Amino acid sequence: MSADLPVDFWEYFDGGPLLEKGTDCILFFGGFGQEDAGKPFRPDKEPKDKDAIPEFKLLREIYKIDPKTLGGNKLNIASFYGDLNFESAAQTGIHAIRKHFEPQGILILYGLSVGGINALSVARRVDSEMKFYGYSSKRLYAVSDEPELRRRQEPYGRVRIDLLITVDAGAGRKGIRGGQDVPPCVRRNLNFYQEPSPDLLDLAADTIQAVTGGRRKTWGGANVGDSNFTEIENVDMSGQADHGMMAKMTTDRVLGAIRDALHRQPIDFSSGSLGMARRGRDR
Repeated sequence: MSADLPVDFWEYFDGGPLLEKGTDCILFFGGFGQEDAGKPFRPDKEPKDKDAIPEFKLLREIYKIDPKTLGGNKLNIASFYGDLNFESAAQTGIHAIRKHFEPQGILILYGLSVGGINALSVARRVDSEMKFYGYSSKRLYAVSDEPELRRRQEPYGRVRIDLLITVDAGAGRKGIRGGQDVPPCVRRNLNFYQEPSPDLLDLAADTIQAVTGGRRKTWGGANVGDSNFTEIENVDMSGQADHGMMAKMTTDRVLGAIRDALHRQPIDFSSGSLGMARRGRDR
């Protein structure tokens, strides 16, 4: 690893240990990785796809974050190329979270392009498979386990994703474009997107590919969710950036949002919800 990257616990995701055990966790999904799809996105190895350089630079900046300046918790980072095999990518993300996220810490997900779809897939899996954390057993429980938790009278809290960042989430190759549903386990979703002109939206998919070409045939949209649980900020960048420019043009705001999420206030365990108690109540 380059000397200017202070985070020194990166390991290959090869079925063995991924990262050191710690508290806070960032899970990063880049854009479609072509032949590297689903593989580790290393901050010390420039990607073959030159279109991925902006997200590579963002990833390096994320690895440079010094958690000691933001509350002192250990920070684990797992990063992967986006994958059109959504189930495989979600399983990879869930595996990383189960091994390296302490539910009383901060959990942040980032996804660009198809990586945004991957991040959303992981969030939905968290909402169904890891919804509760038992204080006594120190285990994660699925939605279906809640009656058993109540029967045992074990204190438990909801596992929350403190920040989900989606950047032009979509998968043009699979016809997935436009806004997405955000599950209620997400506290805040910062969603950047761009859309083509209205006349282009009316074109057939094969015509769109011919007109726009490459990665520009993908676009995101305004996300939606339950406002009782999730704060969603949709940032429409249509006319300011095309799909290939989104990573570079959102870098500063993304880094600011991540630092803000990590610089948390003390956790209010009486609220019955785990994660960042930033607003003084369980949302």
